[in-house]
Amino acid sequence: MIEACEKWPMPLEKSSYPNVISCPVQFTQEEILKCMTDFAQEQEKLQEFTEMKACANVDSVGWVPDDEHLEKSRDVARTIKAGLLEHSTTELEREAIGNHFPFDDHDEDL
Repeated sequence: MIEACEKWPMPLEKSSYPNVISCPVQFTQEEILKCMTDFAQEQEKLQEFTEMKACANVDSVGWVPDDEHLEKSRDVARTIKAGLLEHSTTELEREAIGNHFPFDDHDEDL
């Protein structure tokens, strides 16, 4: 949406329109900066997650090639989780990792 506002008006044809109206949606510089910062952080987290999946040899839906790789993948995931917990600076971070670590089998107890 921010990009659309920045490029407003977007010509649909080669001819120009004589009555150009201003973009109906406006953002402050602070809102734009926050959105861009949040987006960059999210992209960084997605890249980290992609790298973790590659290290654990897990595909995009969480599968491993075979049972032989399963234990290796679990060991890698446990190591990653332990490292994240070790570097956590707040109780909230530790709780989030403990409850929402993507490689945990959340249905394991069922």
